[in-house]
Amino acid sequence: MRFPANRSGGHSLPELLVAVAVLALLVILIFQATQEVLNVTNSQEKKINAVASGRRLLDVMTVDLENALIGPDATVLAPNTPGNDIILAMLCNRRAPSPARTARFLAVKYSLDSGNRVFRSYGAVGFSQTNLLDASLNASTNLPAESAVPLAAGILAIQARAHTATTNYPASSGTASGWAVTNTYQGHVVPAGYNALVTASSASRGNMTNCTKALEISVAAVDSTGYALIRSFGYLDGVRAVLAGDPVGWRSGIDSLTMPSRFKSAIRIFQKTTPLP
Repeated sequence: MRFPANRSGGHSLPELLVAVAVLALLVILIFQATQEVLNVTNSQEKKINAVASGRRLLDVMTVDLENALIGPDATVLAPNTPGNDIILAMLCNRRAPSPARTARFLAVKYSLDSGNRVFRSYGAVGFSQTNLLDASLNASTNLPAESAVPLAAGILAIQARAHTATTNYPASSGTASGWAVTNTYQGHVVPAGYNALVTASSASRGNMTNCTKALEISVAAVDSTGYALIRSFGYLDGVRAVLAGDPVGWRSGIDSLTMPSRFKSAIRIFQKTTPLP
């Protein structure tokens, strides 16, 4: 009796090679799609972080300004010339984050470094400190040392403007119109190189007019990828030139620059105005 030959049900070598090639192609396509999704997600996350960073900066500055000590011997200080790394300095009616009972006020300074980071420096001011204007810039040395905290990154520009009843002025500019003073404030020496804001509560004592009623803070922020692209393609100088002007024209000025729209949209602008007493 003869039995039929045993035939294998396997695939031939060419069929296996075709199957492996198709599988490899599918893996590559899936990897590329996944990578694209991850890139988009990462890009969106950086943009969200830039927005959050700018808003967090304004929120913290607002809280400090709302708690600022403004009266006959203290007020908010701002450099009287643009280009200074310090943005604002003040005393706050809050004690330093320490158990020291000798702390009377909290000295707070905001500064922008060359790495596009805004720092919030703070230190305790004791009861023995009599020159409160100077203490706004230099916390007492016999209390816990001053600390600097990086508050926001990706900040291309930050500008403070003093609002009066009729107009507004850059806080880092001349004070001829009376919204701030440079030499003496209510009989106290103003630190060299700084403007001392004159508000309604302090102006009433000195019969001054056109005083500062509110402080507007404007911030231009960008994520790290957007900054790298703007810088590498040579658009950074043009952007900084626009941001050196009045914040009212920041958005329109950036949109008028000859650079790709995705670079323009990467720059986010935030503004917040805080009334002063």
